[in-house]
Amino acid sequence: MTDRISILTAQLNPVVGDVKGNLAKARAAFSQARIQDADLIVFPEMFLLGYPPEDLVLKPAAVEACKSALDQLIEDSKSGPAILMGLPWRQGAKLHNAVALVEDGHLIALRFKHELPNYAVFDEKRVFQAGHARGLAAAGGGPAGLGALPLDPVEGFLEGWQALHDLASPLAGARIGGAVEDQLVLAADLVD
Repeated sequence: MTDRISILTAQLNPVVGDVKGNLAKARAAFSQARIQDADLIVFPEMFLLGYPPEDLVLKPAAVEACKSALDQLIEDSKSGPAILMGLPWRQGAKLHNAVALVEDGHLIALRFKHELPNYAVFDEKRVFQAGHARGLAAAGGGPAGLGALPLDPVEGFLEGWQALHDLASPLAGARIGGAVEDQLVLAADLVD
């Protein structure tokens, strides 16, 4: 049984529309996570396409480029930590603001954002279909269920950490580690 979960967040700034450049940033962060022996690396909402994507997300080529980039990350995940990656996802006729959980060369779970903001600069209801709130997705082969739900961008990064903390806390006192360059580590010591 694992007695520690190390989650590295890649709090990076993607460039809207630069899927290749954003993939390169993701791979560099993934390499760092592997070196640091992280169990999971978490990327921001819509990282592969950039946020806010506005009408760019309506272009099939942009969504397909993100899917191709995710396929490369799925391959990368064979030799490193699990990856939680934000991207647009088309399922049938519906377009979603999604997050993918990949591990060991497989797409483990997809979750679609269900609370779509529609105020100020946010017009996600115009371009995305809301998903349904779903349960947890397990990663790491251990007892920890890691939530895989995109965060409301207005709620922000700290609320995301609170959600991760809340998921890990029942397993035993989770704590947020210190800054590691532009990233933070959440470590949870699990009860045997």
